[in-house]
Amino acid sequence: PEPTPEPTPEPTPEPSPEPTPEPSPEPTPVYGTYQYAFDGAEEQIDGLIQCWQNRSIVASVPIGAVDTSNGFVSEAFDMVLPSIRTSGSSDSIIISPFTNFLSPAIEEIIRSEGLDQNLTVTDGCTALGDSIQEKVDDKVDEIIAELDSLFGINYYDLVSDFIAGQTNDVLTEEKAIIIARWLPFLTSLKLDISDEMTATFNERVVPYFSMDEESRNRILSDETLEDIALDFSSYYVGPTNSSGWYYDQNIFSYGAKLNISGQVVPWKCADGSESCLFTSYGLDSIYNSSIWYMNRRSFRNDNAISGHENKLLEVYVEDESRWISNTGFPGDPLYDENSLRRDCLTKEEIRYEEPFNDDITFRFTFNYGFNNIDINVLDCRTLEGIEDPLDLTFLEHYAQNSANQTEELMIQMNSGPNELVHLDNEIINIWENRETFDVAPLLNEIDDYPKTLKDISTLRAKVQQDDYISVYLTIRDSNGIPEYTYHLRVQANENDDSFWETTGLGNDWVDSGLRGQEARNSFHEKLKQTEKLNLDSIAGSSPP
Repeated sequence: PEPTPEPTPEPTPEPSPEPTPEPSPEPTPVYGTYQYAFDGAEEQIDGLIQCWQNRSIVASVPIGAVDTSNGFVSEAFDMVLPSIRTSGSSDSIIISPFTNFLSPAIEEIIRSEGLDQNLTVTDGCTALGDSIQEKVDDKVDEIIAELDSLFGINYYDLVSDFIAGQTNDVLTEEKAIIIARWLPFLTSLKLDISDEMTATFNERVVPYFSMDEESRNRILSDETLEDIALDFSSYYVGPTNSSGWYYDQNIFSYGAKLNISGQVVPWKCADGSESCLFTSYGLDSIYNSSIWYMNRRSFRNDNAISGHENKLLEVYVEDESRWISNTGFPGDPLYDENSLRRDCLTKEEIRYEEPFNDDITFRFTFNYGFNNIDINVLDCRTLEGIEDPLDLTFLEHYAQNSANQTEELMIQMNSGPNELVHLDNEIINIWENRETFDVAPLLNEIDDYPKTLKDISTLRAKVQQDDYISVYLTIRDSNGIPEYTYHLRVQANENDDSFWETTGLGNDWVDSGLRGQEARNSFHEKLKQTEKLNLDSIAGSSPP
């Protein structure tokens, strides 16, 4: 028989589609619940919120964020707003590159108030915080007034959405992009220097950088901006040791610049090259690039030193790089940029002043360190440790006469390298010994130390062979500029003493040719002709 065929399967029916579900309503968001455990807590929290709204705001933009104008953020940067203020009818505040134009107000008040670090949250909402914020607001008002005068920009313009066209025609997206290019460099510089200072002090210290006024105005005026100024300052107060000594550190610099590639540009190339750049950030780059860089740590004790209550004492160490002219320091009226040299100094100094009588003041100075004068290398740090340290001691008496001139008698003693021979209680390496140093023995010694021309015979015994002590008599005008200066060079052999003189700033000394007793006679005569310093207790009744 024929085989029975396999039955043909029925076609599988298409599945019926599931009915489209009705859309579920969005869940109601669940907000945190806060419990106030004591009476008045809610009012206290509201007060803090109100306080915070009137304090500075920093918007930190991290790597990976997306900038509306520049896209992916590859380098972190900060934007600052000094405070949220009433700004017209708008309920929103925009923190943008333009609000950074107001940050110098914060920096200036921090410097002027001597704040070594930011206030704590608690202190920031006290009367102290209110007082500081009022001063910041006053400075903001000054900046706004200037921007309004120059560019017609008001506060509302700065905190409004410039991309949406809510500001005036000056604040454009293109200009915000230009500013934003500089912000990562300034932030990196701030963080690198902060890390360096924090490692020194074991406490977080943050310097302040912002775009300078000239650069700001050039951007707003549509000028090309190739570099911006890197002027900055920082202030810090250290802990108190068991003897009551503490220190404050004050850094300032100006003259260095930052270019559009993020490189530090020196004010002048000390090695004589046409251009020179530093690619690393840190204090050394600022040090080598500034017209004047000063890092000073001043040691203080609020308790008077027993037996020396009348002394106005200063103890400090400093690290300095400066472009100085033959006629003065940067900022002096006679500063001449056409006669410049670069000096790099690392020194520590102990000095004090006290009354000698009603008219005359005595000043003592002990200076120890490295004085690299008129150098021509780009990096001064390469010079440290090459030369031996210098030890300088100055003993001065000065007074103002009836002609409004300053009469000044100064004895200067130099020790040879590594030969601290003038004083028995000299203090060196103050920073390294900041926990234990004691200045009282040195002050006791100076009280009994020979200090004047009449004591030259005693001082001569401290002169090493081939060395000498310099005694200067200077008459200065009412502006402190020397009119006449006389110099007695005291040698180990009294017959080799010599007398020199000069006028003005003292660039051309003239050797009188007088030697020995004649040199001392001539200097003594000049000193006795002064109005205030002619006392026998200073000049002696007769030449030494």
